[in-house]
Amino acid sequence: AEPYNSFVGLVSFVNMDISGLLPLNCLSERYFDHFDKLVTATMFGPLTVLVLVLLFIHPKWGTRFTRAKARKDARIIFIEIMLFAYSSISRTICESFRCDKYDDGTSTFADFLSADMSIDCDTLRYKF
Repeated sequence: AEPYNSFVGLVSFVNMDISGLLPLNCLSERYFDHFDKLVTATMFGPLTVLVLVLLFIHPKWGTRFTRAKARKDARIIFIEIMLFAYSSISRTICESFRCDKYDDGTSTFADFLSADMSIDCDTLRYKF
């Protein structure tokens, strides 16, 4: 875990964590948990960037040559932005697998997700 934490620490200044920037708990009636953050990080960011890039290559703008150049530029822009978002997305995905065991006072142990202690790792929602 140490090499990865060091890498994430080095690139944290370009962290594009949407769920950390926006108060998403205020926008939802229910608690915004780690699974919501996972979907937001893996889907919302790339889709938003893709929509913005596609706006650059609208088919009615310019000549065929300028549209071809815009498509090429849009691909490069998309890849560059996704490289910045990569660390946040990969960290959120990796945090989804680590569970910690706690002694609940009985003969069994309780497993909770390290990133969000409200998620029990023994439930069907987690295992799905």
